[in-house]
Amino acid sequence: MNFKVNTGMLDIKRFRFPLTFTCMCPKCKSGASVGFEMVDYLSYPELGKNIEYPVYCEECDDHFEINIKLELHIEVTDSK
Repeated sequence: MNFKVNTGMLDIKRFRFPLTFTCMCPKCKSGASVGFEMVDYLSYPELGKNIEYPVYCEECDDHFEINIKLELHIEVTDSK
């Protein structure tokens, strides 16, 4: 994957990554699935800042937002 980082913002229009999780709907307390692999993505995400992300609950037909934060970890290892 090729991308540039400009002042904390990833220069990627549709940033997809292999993560799926379930969060609790504040209205009906059932689990709502969020997946960033194929359908869902972050658009030009900013590193280290809270991002409001919309979630849809199929159980009660409600829309709500969650806050997520994207952080980047780079580890330099010795090459052989």
